[in-house]
Amino acid sequence: MLKQILKFSQGKTGILLLLLIILAGVLKFQSSKYHNWSDTERLDRPIIRSDGSGYYAYLPQHFIYHDPDYFFIDSLLPNYPNAKFGEFGNYAHPDEGRMNKFFPGVAICQIPFFLTAHYFHSSKFNSDGYSYPYQRWIAIGAICFLLLGVFMSYLVMIRLKIAPLAAAISLIAVTLGTPLLFYTINEPLASHVYSFAIIALFIYLLLIWRDSRNSKWLPLIAMTLGLTLLLRPVNGIVVLLYFALFPSLKDAWSFLKVNLFNSLPRTALAILCFGSVVFIQYLNVYYQTGNLQFNLYSTETFENWNNPPFWKVLFGYRKGLFMYAPLTFFALLGYVFSMKKHRTESLVSLFFFLIFTYITAAWWCWWYGGSVGMRPMVDISLLFAVGIAIILHKGNWLVRAIVLPIITFCIYFQFILSHQFEFGILHYSEMSKERYDFIFLKTDRRLQWKYFIELPAQLEEPEKVSKTLLYDKNSNSFVESATVKNNTFQIEHMINQDLFKTVIDSSDFQNIKGISLEGKMTIRDKNNIPMVLVFLKKGDDWTQVQTDFVGMRIENINESSHFESDYVFPEDILSSDTLSIQFSNSHGLTTLENLKIQFVEK
Repeated sequence: MLKQILKFSQGKTGILLLLLIILAGVLKFQSSKYHNWSDTERLDRPIIRSDGSGYYAYLPQHFIYHDPDYFFIDSLLPNYPNAKFGEFGNYAHPDEGRMNKFFPGVAICQIPFFLTAHYFHSSKFNSDGYSYPYQRWIAIGAICFLLLGVFMSYLVMIRLKIAPLAAAISLIAVTLGTPLLFYTINEPLASHVYSFAIIALFIYLLLIWRDSRNSKWLPLIAMTLGLTLLLRPVNGIVVLLYFALFPSLKDAWSFLKVNLFNSLPRTALAILCFGSVVFIQYLNVYYQTGNLQFNLYSTETFENWNNPPFWKVLFGYRKGLFMYAPLTFFALLGYVFSMKKHRTESLVSLFFFLIFTYITAAWWCWWYGGSVGMRPMVDISLLFAVGIAIILHKGNWLVRAIVLPIITFCIYFQFILSHQFEFGILHYSEMSKERYDFIFLKTDRRLQWKYFIELPAQLEEPEKVSKTLLYDKNSNSFVESATVKNNTFQIEHMINQDLFKTVIDSSDFQNIKGISLEGKMTIRDKNNIPMVLVFLKKGDDWTQVQTDFVGMRIENINESSHFESDYVFPEDILSSDTLSIQFSNSHGLTTLENLKIQFVEK
């Protein structure tokens, strides 16, 4: 019995089963961790938002509300005050409702999961398309499509004569070591995980057709290609990968001639099936606008055909593929590695990658908005998985010994990126070399939202300083003295320290445009986010008028660093009674020294 179990576990089916179990466990854990599914009372779950809200909106529109203009969304928003499921294109006039520019492929893929939520949820939840059951089943749907993509990719590699273990390791690597996992768990309504699965299915069906030479597969191949277009139309170029399935272009054309062009009835049926799927988009646009057209991206186009930022798409610090998913670079080396014995297959695969990259770079927003890395590349994850598998399959023990640590690091790197994105350490759009280098592999809480918070208004270089006050620890205040001896002190864990408080006297403040606080700071806890807080009092009411996260500008802990914090007075400063400055310490101990305040004259 034990021998049979070991034999099964080492066979194709056993390895596939183990692969799916491992990934299902990781996906379940990550989904529970990120979405906190145990909290069924939350009304602002982060799943339906931004572009995802547009991809999803077709489901409640057609199955519940039958509203071509999406007025139902406005009626639901009061029930979900913090939700963001109305963030997609509007008509020119708000009273005309919304127009959904997004293609319906994601909604089509999510239909079974949406209907399950709609008809089988507890009566304590609303049947409005956006309550807890819908949100959770959307997440389950994305996970199922990832597992489908992994399953189909594994079958593709088995048909390509790749060893089962190499195929399984490569799929774990690409799933966990590229943004594919992020776009399954964190962004389950983005089109990318569905595109990955459907493209893998399309390639597998091509391989079945190639091996069986039976034209009965053509209608299903055509429908799969049609769904690929409904997910992201540019992904239709995956048809080029057909030529990577043959040892030569001559063999590929000969196969088409015999099995496609000479089988006109099946070919005609396949064309009809393809057209029927694609026609869904025409019906979708007609339902919304009354016009029979395919594309509603009227103001967003491919503007960079003549000058695509090719290098930035691959190596740029903003979103570059190889900078945020370095495993993909090593994956492409697999095709170079196999060039000698599989020249045509490797060249076609690399040519496809170049064309896909060119189209990706040609889009007007080549960095693709708020995302982790170059997200369109997630769609062709199968290409990268095969590349890694080739290295593992054909490489000797030394090559594998080098590749496996690289895979391990890339998986660790992706989990760090997801954490940084979730907590605002990684900027969703405006990264640069300086920012990339500064946050590389860092998870410190003190870096949260470092690149999202607008810096306080800065005072110009003061030409006139009315007076300078130095901090005196003994009197716990700033004093007009240059002889302060004890000017170093510590602020403890979770303490707000009153630094300065003064009555606003019109005779003193009418000629002062602001104050500048500076000194030295030593942070001793990586999770500490020191802040300078400015308050104004009017009557009995205190108002916080500035929060300056000065600790975010301190690069290293346990090292004394200079800091400055300016506050420019508002025009109505004289209507306030009191000015107060506090220092807030969130974690551990912080040392302050040589503090001084300058009052800057107008």
